[in-house]
Amino acid sequence: MKAMSLGVTSMAGFVLPELSLGAARCRGSLCSRQRRCCRTVRASAGEGEPEPLSGPAAAAAATEARRKRVTLFLRENENASFQDKPSSMFRLGARNFSAQFGGMLLEISKWLGLRRSDDTWGSLPETMGLQLSNERVSLREEFRENIAQIRAETSWPVRVGYELVCDFLDFAFKDRPIPRFWFLETVARMPYFSYVSVLHLWETLGWVRDPMLCSVHYAQQTNELHHLLIMEALGGDKQWFDRFLAQHAALVYYWLLVVAYMVWPAEAYRFSELLELHAVDTYSELIDKNREILASLPAPTIAETYYRDGPLYLFDEFQTSIDPGMRRPPVDTLLQVFEAIRDDELQHVDTMIACQDYCVKGKPVWSPNYREAVGTPQAESDLGSTEKSRIDDERREMWIKWAEGVNELENAKTKGL
Repeated sequence: MKAMSLGVTSMAGFVLPELSLGAARCRGSLCSRQRRCCRTVRASAGEGEPEPLSGPAAAAAATEARRKRVTLFLRENENASFQDKPSSMFRLGARNFSAQFGGMLLEISKWLGLRRSDDTWGSLPETMGLQLSNERVSLREEFRENIAQIRAETSWPVRVGYELVCDFLDFAFKDRPIPRFWFLETVARMPYFSYVSVLHLWETLGWVRDPMLCSVHYAQQTNELHHLLIMEALGGDKQWFDRFLAQHAALVYYWLLVVAYMVWPAEAYRFSELLELHAVDTYSELIDKNREILASLPAPTIAETYYRDGPLYLFDEFQTSIDPGMRRPPVDTLLQVFEAIRDDELQHVDTMIACQDYCVKGKPVWSPNYREAVGTPQAESDLGSTEKSRIDDERREMWIKWAEGVNELENAKTKGL
């Protein structure tokens, strides 16, 4: 069955069951920045004078202590973040190599037991205590595709490639959700770079000229970039080996998508749709499993800037299924940040479906901001408010049934054990 359009407006009222920009900043398994932060946390939390607590009081105290640690780590990360100005590739490369080489030596010394960490309180992202089950994510995906019939119909090479990517993520990032999301967001930007690169080439050759499609893809990669920056603020890029894997995988993925888009654009869009649907499943599982923890933690500053305080033109630009201004997610807690990211991924799914329709049926992809300025040429945008409300209600009901079905299936398996 053809994948259905999944407007984020349908998400209201229920919950679903870049290469690193700071590459030159201090990195490593436990860098001096993190050790300073640990000492600050210890001093702030009053280490050495614990009071015996039990029951609800102990749980409340643990939650508050975790909130304080995460707040201090976030502040320390933001203060230490570094963005170099454009310069010679030799200067930038040398600076990055120096930082990455130091991080590599730190991790090797730790693996060999030559360096003992004094990080007794933990650092981001470990101190948050988040959990993510690969089995539960697979269960959600199985239910979505086979029961709810929400799936992308692709060729077998695309499906095999997608399954290999998922298996790799499960293996390399088992029980490490934030590094997994950082890797995923690093790689997730590459398709939109690839599409814009090919479109620029075709525009130069006079084959295709579609500035609105380029604008939408640029806004998509900007959205994924801010997901990446949020995961960096949470410590997702702390390990040198994770950075090594993500950056090299992103380069390979970029060129593979360039070739795929040149040969078969619609299938390239379907592959992106598969990955975005997987991201929805993964973020949904993280949210449901860690709701109380996430609700108790503060939002990174970069999330507040992107979703609330900064210019929102590009945030509206990639959401082709809704009108500008319809989504203004709150970002007061880390829970709301992850819910906003999950809903962003749903919007990417909608946009990928619209791009497939453009390639196959010739229906143009309109920039949402352009559509608002000059009219609404899209068929769905011409619907009256009553009809749009009916469609949103149907989508909401579909996703509610999916979430309930996943939970029922999991409960049945648990009882069977």
